[in-house]
Amino acid sequence: MPRGLLVSLVALAACASPRAAAPSFVPAPAPAKPEFFAWGSFPGCSRERAEEDRSRTATLAKMLAGISAPAPETLAPALADIDATWASPCFAHVARLFPRPRITSIEDLRSTWFRGRLSGIGAMLGGLYERDGKRFFYVPPATREPLDAETRRALAPWICEGANADCGNTGSYVSAAEASFDREEERSRQRVESGKYDPCKDAAANEDRDPKPTAFESFALCVASEAPRTYRYPEEVRLRAPQRGWLIVRGRRGHYVFADEIAAYDLATGAAYEARSRSALVLDGPCIDAEAIDEKRELETFTGNVLATAARELAFVVLTAAALRPARTTMTLMPVPADLPLTLSPRLEHAPRASGWGTSEQTTISLTLVDGGTIVAEGSFTYPYSSEPADARANEVLRILEAGREPGCARASLPATLPRSGASGASVLDADPGRQVDVSRKLEDTLLALRRKDCAR
Repeated sequence: MPRGLLVSLVALAACASPRAAAPSFVPAPAPAKPEFFAWGSFPGCSRERAEEDRSRTATLAKMLAGISAPAPETLAPALADIDATWASPCFAHVARLFPRPRITSIEDLRSTWFRGRLSGIGAMLGGLYERDGKRFFYVPPATREPLDAETRRALAPWICEGANADCGNTGSYVSAAEASFDREEERSRQRVESGKYDPCKDAAANEDRDPKPTAFESFALCVASEAPRTYRYPEEVRLRAPQRGWLIVRGRRGHYVFADEIAAYDLATGAAYEARSRSALVLDGPCIDAEAIDEKRELETFTGNVLATAARELAFVVLTAAALRPARTTMTLMPVPADLPLTLSPRLEHAPRASGWGTSEQTTISLTLVDGGTIVAEGSFTYPYSSEPADARANEVLRILEAGREPGCARASLPATLPRSGASGASVLDADPGRQVDVSRKLEDTLLALRRKDCAR
């Protein structure tokens, strides 16, 4: 966010009009300096209430900004102030869409609200932040939520218990993934605040909820779904990555020109075996010509080694995808249409909808972890990009893994048998399911024939 974009809370208080009673449901006169604030018509919110809320928030911000390490006794009153703000009718247009951040310690308080982030709340109490004649909706920072019981059960094989020797081995994987998520969050935030990307411009016109929210609520619901976000792994548990076994990766990569593939990577040594069948789509009217596609196929193999840590990281990212929780590292200002009236219904009966996207180019890559002839775990991710954070990171790690391939003899011998699969990972519009079973079987047989190329022979 550009420096100086949000004024201090002291300045915001000065920008508000003098204390004067105003009907709760009728817009009051514009504040003294409208370049900083646009008043709304929110049930139960008067100028006096907004001033009171803003004063309390300013005091909290000043307290936090004036000390480098808040004392423990400041936590309870700070949380009470945040609770009061989130419960205020003057903050309903934000609070009804974005839950109060989870804060349980001084460290949470500092990381979430330190360095002026409370000023964003002050700018929205009773209306919208306004600058140079443009209005903005404030999206607050957010901390990750803890894992629920069902997710914990699903992640049980990868949650560290006690002093297991292989626990605590994922610090670099977590750090790299979260840094990648943060970069995407920042790119999204810059696109939004530049005004070049407006996903909620026609939100009210496209709204199909019943009962229908106000035009502003339709916009705000869209904002809550589309606001830039990052993702975090859980704090309350330690996760481990598999250290041994064979990671079997299979699926189709590419669309008009593609390769059906199967690869096996030894997590202990980095030994790598790969087989792929390359071809291209041949269209016959609106459908594909499956026979012509198969006639164009060319077989390709690879034997050698990759970085074992990259193979482990790929397995970790995919198999622990359920552990990720959305968060926001900073506040974001979403531009509000100039002609949108700031009105709320007394009660919003709708929740934000999950946001995502997809294209016809995407395919599914499946992963199977095999150890001692037993399937230990299975997962999948979308290739070559995805709106799902774990999938996007898996594609990055796959590129890193393949960039480090070294041809030659493999450091470990491929198992004599592999789990069979007829799945191709391609859309039924692009591949004939019956023929893909045959393609998969041939690729598996080709891969097993590479066993003689390990270094022990």
